[in-house]
Amino acid sequence: MGNNRKKRTAATPDPTSYVTHTLFRAAERLYKQKHIPVDRLDLSAVFDATVLASSELQPTAVPVQPADPNHALPRLLAVVELELLGTTVAPPPTPILVFPGCPGLIYLPAALSPALQRYLVRASLTQYTVPPKKSNLTAHWDIPPEGLWSAAASSSDDVTDVPLRRGTLVDDDNTDGYATSSAVHLRPEPAHALLDRLRWCTLGWQYNWTTKGYDAQDVAPFPPDLAAVSRAIALAVAHLVPANDDNNENMGTGYPHLVPQAGVLNVYGRSDALMAHVDQSEPNERAPLVSLSLGTDAVFLVGGPTRDTPPIALRLRSGDALVMSGPARRAFHGIPRILDGHAPEWMSLDGDPNDPEWTRVVAYLRARGARINLNVRQVEEI
Repeated sequence: MGNNRKKRTAATPDPTSYVTHTLFRAAERLYKQKHIPVDRLDLSAVFDATVLASSELQPTAVPVQPADPNHALPRLLAVVELELLGTTVAPPPTPILVFPGCPGLIYLPAALSPALQRYLVRASLTQYTVPPKKSNLTAHWDIPPEGLWSAAASSSDDVTDVPLRRGTLVDDDNTDGYATSSAVHLRPEPAHALLDRLRWCTLGWQYNWTTKGYDAQDVAPFPPDLAAVSRAIALAVAHLVPANDDNNENMGTGYPHLVPQAGVLNVYGRSDALMAHVDQSEPNERAPLVSLSLGTDAVFLVGGPTRDTPPIALRLRSGDALVMSGPARRAFHGIPRILDGHAPEWMSLDGDPNDPEWTRVVAYLRARGARINLNVRQVEEI
């Protein structure tokens, strides 16, 4: 007998029906609607630095500039690029924007040149993930000393599996070599497969996710190249004045000499998100947090000290920098949506036949619609 029952389909969620949700949660749900393709998503309330004043719903932004012309970001980053890349080009002026609706938030669209973006993306995958830096994979797998990226490149036949860490989630009665728990079933896997699972990696002072704090005895070297970029950005935004009037009130961070001590490398896939949270584990909250966006575009939400503060939304593109200081340093923020299909031009190319490693980097990003975020903090007063 045939089955004539109609197949039931899930009802389309209605974000407006969640009447008990906080304002931040309502905004997250608005952009997280996975049943709506990116190109049909309503982004009219999302601030887009490339299309200024395109919607009255967008948050108000105020252009500012360094009080000291010698601290203009293009000038500072040109020195960094020359040191890291051996060459530099005359950089265009970099706009700097602040938002009255979110004091302490400083946005620098297109702050990083395409050459510097490519440099940092490559370093993120090939260098910043190498032990002793810890990642979301470290607790379960015994990451090889050369790191997953190099291990995957050297294992052409993909038969060499990365073993599980001894004593971590392993059932001693299980003789097949798999690690088990009530929630997960793990086993040794090739390095290239584990790269698909990479979500975060901690830099410098290692963060303890159990105690929600840093361990001063567990410190990996902080990448000097990333530190140089972060210091330049911090200096550029330390003393800012309005660009369009004679008001000399400082709208910057007031913290020119950032000492990068810790950071997180986040890797987002096309369906990933980061829910609302506050970065409050650093004893020194006077120092700003510097955040760099690389790869695919994303929607960024930032609110206030509670989830009931209405958040503002920004569209972050590759090369954008954000600085969170003052009240914004303690504000809830998150990434509700990766805008798959919207990426920098260098990510749409097929790589470089004379540079196999770069070809692998581009292939990795494109296959995942990936976005990489690098955020840098100073942990303690110095």
